[in-house]
Amino acid sequence: MAKLGGRNNWLAWPVGLICAAIIGVLVVVALPMVGPSIDWAGSALRGPTVAPRVAVEPEDARLGTVAGPVESADPSASVDECHSLYTDVLWEELSSRTGGHPIQNDALPTTHATSLAAALGPKVLETCAWNATTTGSIVTTVSEVEGGAQGIAEASLGSQGYVCSEFGDGIRCTKNIDNTREDHVFRDGLWVATQFSAWEPSLYTERVAERLWPG
Repeated sequence: MAKLGGRNNWLAWPVGLICAAIIGVLVVVALPMVGPSIDWAGSALRGPTVAPRVAVEPEDARLGTVAGPVESADPSASVDECHSLYTDVLWEELSSRTGGHPIQNDALPTTHATSLAAALGPKVLETCAWNATTTGSIVTTVSEVEGGAQGIAEASLGSQGYVCSEFGDGIRCTKNIDNTREDHVFRDGLWVATQFSAWEPSLYTERVAERLWPG
């Protein structure tokens, strides 16, 4: 009986040993990457990580100062006192002519009788200045004055060419000067001084007086 062909045992053993050696070398080389590979796989399963936010300190704080809250401006607050001088009808008439609201401040009465203003030392409550978009302006100042101011004003203004007359429980003195007209009312410790320049609404002073002295 003939012998079947097969492996050569003397050749198989050396080849097997060489293969085993190669596999061992590959294992040794791959060992350092096992840990990172496991971490990468775990991160992928857990989802993306979010880097922690770094708190940025406000620049004012870094400079040693504390920034206070920013207060919003109330556009109506600056004209509340002026608005109280006028009826809604007159306010609308003035606003439509000027295209907005008056400028309110605490400026002294606008008058050519500067000596009277200096003598009375008025305590200004409000000054309302209206400037028309085309031409003309109105400046009205309401001030508190001492009780004897009415008599002093009548004598002083009368001597400067103002025409004075009774006005309710007080007096009213008016005068045209150049392109302006001045209108002064003294009553119950108040001085209402108005200067009209090329613009005077009908019964302006009377309508303001109704707001200050109703009834």
